Amino acid sequence: MLYWLTLLSDGGDFFNLFRYITFRAGGAFLTALVFGFLFGKPLIAVLRKRQGKGQPIRDDGPEGHFVKAGTPTMGGLLIVGALLTSTLLWARLDNPFVWMVLLVTMAFAAIGFADDYAKVSKQTTAGVSSRMRLLLGFIIAGSAAYWAAQFHPAELQNQLALPVFKNTLINLGYLFVPFSIIVIVGAANAVNLTDGLDGLAIMPVMIAAGALGVIAYAVGRVDFTEYLDVHYVPGTGEILVFTAGIFGGGLGFLWYNAPPAAVFMGDTGSLALGGALGAIAVATKHELVLAIVGGLVGASVLFSFLLWPKVEYLPTGNRNLVFGIILPPPGYNLETTARIAGEFEAKILPHLAERSGPESKPGEPPKVRRFFFVASRGLTFLGAAAEDPTRVKELIPLLKQAIYAEPGTFGAITQRPLFGRGIGGSRSIDLNISGPNLEDVLDVAKKGVELINKSLPRSEGTQIRPKPGLELGAPEV
Repeated sequence: MLYWLTLLSDGGDFFNLFRYITFRAGGAFLTALVFGFLFGKPLIAVLRKRQGKGQPIRDDGPEGHFVKAGTPTMGGLLIVGALLTSTLLWARLDNPFVWMVLLVTMAFAAIGFADDYAKVSKQTTAGVSSRMRLLLGFIIAGSAAYWAAQFHPAELQNQLALPVFKNTLINLGYLFVPFSIIVIVGAANAVNLTDGLDGLAIMPVMIAAGALGVIAYAVGRVDFTEYLDVHYVPGTGEILVFTAGIFGGGLGFLWYNAPPAAVFMGDTGSLALGGALGAIAVATKHELVLAIVGGLVGASVLFSFLLWPKVEYLPTGNRNLVFGIILPPPGYNLETTARIAGEFEAKILPHLAERSGPESKPGEPPKVRRFFFVASRGLTFLGAAAEDPTRVKELIPLLKQAIYAEPGTFGAITQRPLFGRGIGGSRSIDLNISGPNLEDVLDVAKKGVELINKSLPRSEGTQIRPKPGLELGAPEV
């Protein structure tokens, strides 16, 4: 927009500076940076207020990630807003390549925003379906590829340029659009995977954007292309202004994303930035160079795939602690629960190392180093540690036998892992049943428990813990 101030220039005054791409790129960088500093705190405050619990965290992820629960996401809005503002102010708006990369960025940002909004509003890690995201991404990338091809020089249309070898072109023909779709969508998802939860993507994206911006400026100038022996793509020099906006907006975001992060980029930012990198590569005929420039991003995708933890990536338990939560039959008062605790203690005491020595007989469970049983009106739980930590898991049948001797008792007893949450960690499933009629809900829950017991009997280690219970213990009057 500010480029049109050159109409006021006589060729030797201040307004003449707006003719130079490098000057306007500097202006775009500063504009995006100041935008990030000015609107960062207010945006984070709004996101924190609207999102409440913030970014949903995967239950099967590393335990260290749970400390980040509550941190707001959608911080990519700050980057996208800074980028949009700086580009519209400083870039030439009659340049088709500027509009191509800008619209691709905004379209992928919209997909990411919808995904983040679905996750935050529903408080789940599942947002927009992957199929829908890919379909929309294919449509956006395909449209951008066709658009770019129309403005490429005739000798470069639908051609794949090879790095270093200027005189070597591969005619893709009708395959140019599918190939470009792979480049753009692949870049978007690569950055999305790289970002993940820890906000790792912003620095690699800034570096890649800076490199691609320099390439775009170079291939958009005849003198540079002749000297560097690369293909000339007129009009791409303006993309430097766009990439300067990415760099400035990225620095502004990084101010709030540096540990301890006040906000996360989310899919809003990662998909937008990745799509932008892919679109720049297609526009400048440097699709293959993107893999080199974005080597860190590409390598992270490979490592993310190779190192992606399986559902069973954590051991069942590796802490010297067997812990359980018990649900006595409905209607039991504290006195009855105390009786159950006494019976439990009577069955455990013979195995206590303090009373019968640290060594257990062959075929017997390990000796118990310590145990506890806590009962209250709303919660009953117990635990035990073994004298031999390597055999603590063998205490589970002993505790089950002591507890399940009471008819109608439900519960879950397991060895606690060093990492993980909840009873069972990644090997447990929470099933919530709700409805307008409590009696119908209880009936369905009872039938569900019966089916589970048939398919996964207790003798095979299956444990069920209905919450709050399967009976109307004290219905309201």
